[in-house]
Amino acid sequence: MRWGCLLLAACGTSAPAPAPTRQSDDCALAWGKFAQYAESLEITVTKEEQTDWLASCRSGSDPVQTACFVDAIDLEAIQACLEPPSRVVEQMSATSKELDRLVAQLESYVRLNDAFPQTTVDWTPAQACCELPARTCPLEPWDAEIWSILGVDHTRDVRFQYRYTFVDAAAVLEVRGDVGCIGETITHRSQLTREADGRLVETNGVSWGGTIKR
Repeated sequence: MRWGCLLLAACGTSAPAPAPTRQSDDCALAWGKFAQYAESLEITVTKEEQTDWLASCRSGSDPVQTACFVDAIDLEAIQACLEPPSRVVEQMSATSKELDRLVAQLESYVRLNDAFPQTTVDWTPAQACCELPARTCPLEPWDAEIWSILGVDHTRDVRFQYRYTFVDAAAVLEVRGDVGCIGETITHRSQLTREADGRLVETNGVSWGGTIKR
């Protein structure tokens, strides 16, 4: 895991740093606080992660979190700055419930057919729901058989995008959405594999801002 990515919603992006400003100074101070926290957990943060994070911070990616780090006076306060805000937690709950429903459908299918659906279907619908005029995904296209297998109801008000991948004997289900269109896209991911005795093993991850946290 890229630990520096826990800090900003814009993780993974790169932005040129402007001329030094008070905000730039705050970003350097905020990074120092996080580095202190990472060291306490014996986490190694790379120079590349530091450079990327500082560039993103100085572009104004998350001023609230930056201020939180600047004001933090101890490790407990620094940890609190890493917790997702309540609006993100609410989004996570909605997306998680949708993924749980699909995983249950997939598990039922595997028990009946003794195999995973061996197909791969990219994000459906292709465009994020909140980017569309009505802020809901269209009721098409849902031609791929996997969506019927998983019980995705495309006739209702759709708030999520779905992706299914089968690779190396593992099935990966992903649900992505910004249910309230508040600018916080959440992706929940579940990977299922089968043990030699037929048991299903599930590994989960959740991301906001593009970085998987487990």
